[in-house]
Amino acid sequence: MIRIARKIFVPWIFVIWSIMLKWAFIGTFTEGPAQPGCFQFKRWLMAQLLPGGDLAGVAPLVGTHYEIISFFFRMLGANVGKRIYWPGSGIILVEFDLLTVGDDVVFGSRSTIEPCDGYDSQHVTIAAGAMVADRCYLRPGVTLERGAVLGSGSIGKKGFTYPAGSIWVGSHEGNAVKLAQEEVEMEGPRPFGKAFYHKQAPYFVWPIWMHVLFNTSWMIVCVAFRAMVMLGALITIAHLDAKHTPPLAAVYGITLCVFVVYHFVASLMALGIDIGSKWAVIGRRVVGPQAWDESPYCQRWQIYLNLCQIVRQLGPKSQDYGLLSFIQGSIYLVWYFRLMGAKIGDAVCLYPTGPDGAMMTEPELVEIGDGSCIDKSSLICHINTRGEFQLNQLLVGAGAVMRDRSRLLSGALMEDHATLLEHCLILGGDTVEEDTFWQGWPAEQVEDPMETEKENDVEPVVVGARRRTASGYQVLDPEGGFPMMGVGIGTGMKRDRSYSDFSLISLSSPRRKNSFNRTAAGFSRHRVRRAQSVDSRGALNQRSRSLLSIPM
Repeated sequence: MIRIARKIFVPWIFVIWSIMLKWAFIGTFTEGPAQPGCFQFKRWLMAQLLPGGDLAGVAPLVGTHYEIISFFFRMLGANVGKRIYWPGSGIILVEFDLLTVGDDVVFGSRSTIEPCDGYDSQHVTIAAGAMVADRCYLRPGVTLERGAVLGSGSIGKKGFTYPAGSIWVGSHEGNAVKLAQEEVEMEGPRPFGKAFYHKQAPYFVWPIWMHVLFNTSWMIVCVAFRAMVMLGALITIAHLDAKHTPPLAAVYGITLCVFVVYHFVASLMALGIDIGSKWAVIGRRVVGPQAWDESPYCQRWQIYLNLCQIVRQLGPKSQDYGLLSFIQGSIYLVWYFRLMGAKIGDAVCLYPTGPDGAMMTEPELVEIGDGSCIDKSSLICHINTRGEFQLNQLLVGAGAVMRDRSRLLSGALMEDHATLLEHCLILGGDTVEEDTFWQGWPAEQVEDPMETEKENDVEPVVVGARRRTASGYQVLDPEGGFPMMGVGIGTGMKRDRSYSDFSLISLSSPRRKNSFNRTAAGFSRHRVRRAQSVDSRGALNQRSRSLLSIPM
């Protein structure tokens, strides 16, 4: 009961308390130059009261996209219009009084609005029909005029006005990159507003009270399901024969073993519920438009996302993807997504360090070739442009690599052995050609970073080490070159990939000759003996180095 109360009632109490404290003590945030002292403390306090963008846990209970979120924003001081599509993960915002949002605005997930910086505070205005996509960062004084769009990962430049109907994405020299200018005609509400608030849809649209009831009830089930794992283990231990009670240490050991077994069984049940509910509620997704006022897909998807809570509740509290965090990077995660409909080849590594936000949200529309590696990246097949929701395929070729914070937008294609470097965005419909490297937001083709590094390397002088040549491995003269530092001695250590490992490498500085003469001589004798003993394993060492150079 304590766990249920903490999940269901405490968030409501805390958010109401935060609103009262905001108006009683913090007050209204206003425009003007930055003020040290009390203003900074109040800003810090407000950030501590409602961190994370989920309104202290109330948003998942009432539905993250709906009118109740608008009500709380108004209570916190924001000027908010009607029929706003709020993001699933919330907005990071502290100065609610300095935000104005017009009607029918669409928000993406994990965005930050910061009306105040270290210099001054300015109002942020998002006009009717505009859109702020996922992972955007809006600085003080940003204005989006009617129908303007900030695409994925955009930076809103301080004091900048984005014209009506313009489309921007990413960042370059402190501002987003303009992609297009369109004529936008606002004829009534967007598809979400038509379906959810005006009931103009060819299917039954759940009213807000049904979402609140369903979300709250299922959260109670998920919390109780998690608690039953430990409770079941304790009940099992309590039924041991009292006449043969083992020592206390044995009791703890038995309890741990029983808990592990129960948690494993509960995990399999939760994953079964997750996979079964996906096929029962959503079925097999198809490519094409899925607007709120035309298709029930979006509503079914929201219901399924709530059912996924049972998987999240059994995992670590620090991870939003729950049980899947225990199997990230393993073959078991590949099996899971295959059961969800994804086409994944052999020897594929998925999310070894976790996903960038969310794992595949539409697995059956994703195809990944053999030997690919998807690191902390994003494979999202849906796109929501000004409320027009659409699904597209994502294709990742064999041997392709997506590094940390890289993203393929809906409808993009990666050919075989292509690589997206860190913090990289491929726009929808673009193709990453075979054996190419890309970086940037939005991305541009770049040179192979490994080749560039080799070109910039200073040719070292190596004492008593092996160098790889066209004819094999050559042992360098231990008396030749300048004496050199050992590993961890001094500064200036440099690694060159043409050597077997961290050898004694010099930057050819004569000033080091006397200082490290004795150290280098000792290491040199050891390296010569070692080089002679391992020449027969040259091919194996070469293969190991090639594997270690695979980008992850």
